[in-house]
Amino acid sequence: MTNNPHTASTTWDTLLEQDNRHDPNPLYAQLRTHPVQQLDNGAFLVTGYDEVVQLMHDPRISSDPMAKHRAEGGDPGEPALTSAFVMTDPPVHDRLRRQTMRHFGPPHAADYIDGLRQDIDAITNDLIDGFAGRTEIDVVESFAYPLPVAMICDVLGVPPEDEPRFHAWSSAIIAPPEATDDADAAVKRREADEASRELAAYLGALAESRRGTPQGDLLSGLVNDHGPDGPMSQTEVLNTSIMLLVGGHETTVNMIANGTLTMLRNPDTIELIRDNPHTIAQVFEELIRVEPPAQVTPKYIALADVTVAGVTIPEGSPVWIAWAAANRDPRHFPEPDRFDPHRAGNDHLSFGAGIHACFGAPLARLETQIALATLFRRLVNPRLVLDPPPYRRNALLRGPSELRVTSTESDPPPDRSRVGVAEPGHQGRCMTTPAGASSGNGYWRGQIGATALFGVGMVVCSVVLFRVDPDEPGRAVLLAFGGLLFLTTLGWAVDAATRSDPRQRALFAWAIAQHEAAGHGNDALALADAARARDGGLDAERIRALQALRPDNPYPGGPLDDDSDVGTAETAGANRLGVALLALFLALTGLYSSCWPSVFVLGWPFQFVASILAVVAIARPGRGRRLGVVAAIVSVLGTLVTVGMLVWRVVEANGS
Repeated sequence: MTNNPHTASTTWDTLLEQDNRHDPNPLYAQLRTHPVQQLDNGAFLVTGYDEVVQLMHDPRISSDPMAKHRAEGGDPGEPALTSAFVMTDPPVHDRLRRQTMRHFGPPHAADYIDGLRQDIDAITNDLIDGFAGRTEIDVVESFAYPLPVAMICDVLGVPPEDEPRFHAWSSAIIAPPEATDDADAAVKRREADEASRELAAYLGALAESRRGTPQGDLLSGLVNDHGPDGPMSQTEVLNTSIMLLVGGHETTVNMIANGTLTMLRNPDTIELIRDNPHTIAQVFEELIRVEPPAQVTPKYIALADVTVAGVTIPEGSPVWIAWAAANRDPRHFPEPDRFDPHRAGNDHLSFGAGIHACFGAPLARLETQIALATLFRRLVNPRLVLDPPPYRRNALLRGPSELRVTSTESDPPPDRSRVGVAEPGHQGRCMTTPAGASSGNGYWRGQIGATALFGVGMVVCSVVLFRVDPDEPGRAVLLAFGGLLFLTTLGWAVDAATRSDPRQRALFAWAIAQHEAAGHGNDALALADAARARDGGLDAERIRALQALRPDNPYPGGPLDDDSDVGTAETAGANRLGVALLALFLALTGLYSSCWPSVFVLGWPFQFVASILAVVAIARPGRGRRLGVVAAIVSVLGTLVTVGMLVWRVVEANGS
């Protein structure tokens, strides 16, 4: 496959023109006719999905701008201040990324990102509160910019009063591509260098203040890390922090702005997430596919000759990756130019690919999903003032420079005194979801699955036994009775999980009603409060905060005082019932196993262990999740063994 570099360069230069910033996709489509092609400047532009994926997983493609100098034996000089692991190759890249991930995500900090939900929600609602009295807002200036900078400062441990300085430094560092001419570019480069020095000095002092006195933020983790890779150097800490600041701020600004613009152009999607909040995750993936902030990354270098799509990229050649073009490759995405909020299998490349896939993607996803869902839940009748809006000059990091939106009003803000966020697994569920399987009492799907599997399995086996040996129906009757008892235990378990006690149903319904009165009765925070109300997990202060959302709907649990116990779930009777049913079941199935041990003796130990685990898990909510997993596994094994023995018995009986 060949191409004309001059023709490709002409199309590329046209794409870079400011007049095409609002819609570069027709030009990406032209470039995609040759998924790998060389430009006049010698760089190879990659626009095809499969070709991008191939190169991003090829170790001969380097992210280190100094790699070519090192390979030639030259002195690459000191690394740039703002370089970090995104600008390095293994093994240095792998070490730095591991050291940072220890304090940011799994396996060492698996709950870190999810623990930021409450902060993101609070900041988001505070920003929207600030729209009060305004009929027109600039979403970029008033919402999309301040949210990410507040969150990245929170992550790094920057005091809130210093956030404006961080915003200014970050904006200056990324400003050079916004230059209008050479003179402006020179000014912006000087300002960027000065901002980098000031930021490095600030972060250096902040890092030293954390050394030996960690305060739970990421910067504290980096300077006090004693993991297997040892501590980062001071330069590495500064480079990593600056990378996180710039990357965690500017790209998320454009995600929120581009997402807002696309949803306003597709108002049916706004109604979709209002009616079904859980769909925001899928909608977000499609938003970022069609309108990714990062358009092209022109930083890669070929360390050796690499052939892709019939084109050989010579050693030392620059490689430019066009993520936005690959995201609309019709060879991979059906109808790629259509925005489809229900698109399945959306494996876009907006967060990159390979070892350099975006480090902060989980946080960016969470911020943008909460921001968009909350914004469109609270704004009433939002409309674009200007479409297309004005865009930033930066062709590589694309987004509106301003996004003016009119709104009739905003829904009343939630009571800032309400606290608590949805536990993992609750985010985005609608109010019609059964509240039992993974709510506050710890009961998990594993127990329900194990119990149902055994109950139904035993009833089915009883039918098989009766057909095999109709002259002795007693065994089949006993087995069927045991299965029905197990299903009775299942009924008790579901009842305990969903808290069907009238008082608890009233508490659950009251908490939902309070949130609905504030206009957020279908969100994850409301689910969390409702589950805690049902399970007796709301203290007096929380109840008063909910009461304030709708004063005319009194709390159904009775009068409160500061030390009142607002009602722990009464499960002792249910627990005793479950244990009694289990004991009767064990006795009956034990009697049966003595009648026909050749079939049941191998399955019996599995059933016994699974039964005990299920009841202990139900009775001890704190252990529900792990024991539920074990009970489910054991129950499957027991059922397979028992069914296998039954099949063998049937074959043997027919043979005789």
